Amino acid sequence: MAKIVREFVFRIGTTVRVKYPRKKRAARTAKLIKERVKRHMKLDEAVKVIMHPELNALIWSRGAENPPRTIKVRAEYDEEEGLVKILPAH
Repeated sequence: MAKIVREFVFRIGTTVRVKYPRKKRAARTAKLIKERVKRHMKLDEAVKVIMHPELNALIWSRGAENPPRTIKVRAEYDEEEGLVKILPAH
């Protein structure tokens, strides 16, 4: 098992209510979370970001048109593999 080098907890506000079409809001929220985690952790483009299926289910739980306004996530960064895993923070 890979050693977790850094772990961060973020509360991310999703701003997709007005800006994006109704049927694409949940998909855009998933992309937005990945972008914000990368920016806050100050990672370069070579790092791969993976979202846990449980977090994806949380985003899509209310349908494509109505994703949650804020989501609390935990990001685990493994420098050896160059991989970030994003999980829901309970």
